[in-house]
Amino acid sequence: LAARLAGEVIEGEKILKAARTLEKSYSILLVEGAGGLLVPLSERLLTADLVKEAGWNLIIVTSGRLGSINHTLLTLEAAAARQIPLAGLVFNLHPPQNPIIEGETLAVFRESLAKAGRAGALALLPAVADPRNPPECDFSSIFS
Repeated sequence: LAARLAGEVIEGEKILKAARTLEKSYSILLVEGAGGLLVPLSERLLTADLVKEAGWNLIIVTSGRLGSINHTLLTLEAAAARQIPLAGLVFNLHPPQNPIIEGETLAVFRESLAKAGRAGALALLPAVADPRNPPECDFSSIFS
């Protein structure tokens, strides 16, 4: 919709060509998909189609907010159905939510990662108290 409103067309081939060019110069390339795996990029192309065609591993960013368990598990299921490899999950702790709900949600995600063969591939993105001095985050479990 955003592209259509701007009078533009998103072309998967252009994205893939640009990504291949960048991959020649960098050891890690992160490509962010806005909105989720099943967001249409055009009338015939979903984000999932592009990820699958490119052969990229999926990192799901999620949280402990209402609806995140459903959204995350549906994304895991859609990725598995399309044979998109899972790198892991990033659990965003900003802004802080109810700690009981966050803990239970994390337990569900840890179990889901184990079932997907990616036990422990979870990075906790801490809450940010001071944006000028953000806390460090360890992503090594996702990139190993």
